[in-house]
Amino acid sequence: MFPPPQPWKQLTQIHPDQKYLAFTSRFALRSVLRVPAFMGASFGIMKQIEAASGAVGYSLGSHLPGLYFYTLSAWNDEESLRAFSRALQLGNALRAFHRDMRAASPFIRWHVRGTDLSLRWDDALERIKLHDGQQRVAPAN
Repeated sequence: MFPPPQPWKQLTQIHPDQKYLAFTSRFALRSVLRVPAFMGASFGIMKQIEAASGAVGYSLGSHLPGLYFYTLSAWNDEESLRAFSRALQLGNALRAFHRDMRAASPFIRWHVRGTDLSLRWDDALERIKLHDGQQRVAPAN
């Protein structure tokens, strides 16, 4: 990633033996002209994450030469993530930038123990890469 992603921001105390929901996503913009607006919207979404019930921690990243933007977050459970996803700021941003995306955005979930937090970008990027590879495989007849 370039520039390097922001450091992991822990929002609540981690319980080592608790199971958490990890989440990562990628957004691929069509045009560099939309980068400032997209980054501006991300600041509002960061505030929303920090106020969200059930948010454990997060980091945002990008690869500006490729116009890719990434999220990485941990949640208490699926319901916490769903409530955040339905919230106004995120919903408005997704609608506002829908036509600016050049590819479908993967939304990937997996479970981790508290001992595995903070989440690592190398793991998240590998999961996105695996997801992309699975999407390119033609279905069997």
